[in-house]
Amino acid sequence: MAAPAAPSPAELRATLRQILRIVNREYTARNANRLWSRGVTDLFRAAPGLATHPHGARNLLAFLHGHNEHRRLFELYWPNSLLSNEEKLRRTVNTVGLAMPGTLDDRIAQGEERREREIARYKEMEADKADQLLSQAKPSASS
Repeated sequence: MAAPAAPSPAELRATLRQILRIVNREYTARNANRLWSRGVTDLFRAAPGLATHPHGARNLLAFLHGHNEHRRLFELYWPNSLLSNEEKLRRTVNTVGLAMPGTLDDRIAQGEERREREIARYKEMEADKADQLLSQAKPSASS
């Protein structure tokens, strides 16, 4: 069986562009790090690199497509795998109808909210008292 023909320079450039699009979308844009795209470009420019290997670029492109599809399916069918351990535990507890006890940060936040509500209620009471005093003082001043 004869080996498949080596890709033409135009096919290699098209493959490189496709690879760079995927790498920029999946790795460079997420991390704001150009290292991945530079690495792919360096592989193509190197003497025994992807450009001289007949099907290395196509294999890399097929791998990247497969990897992206695997990640998409993994996120689709196992969304809990991307959660933190604390969130997994919270969801498990909620599944059986229980609730997680609050953490210290939650208690502090609740205490601050309660304090703010009490301050607001106190200010309202003080304003109401002031209004009552003013309303009581007005009739006596007019007589």
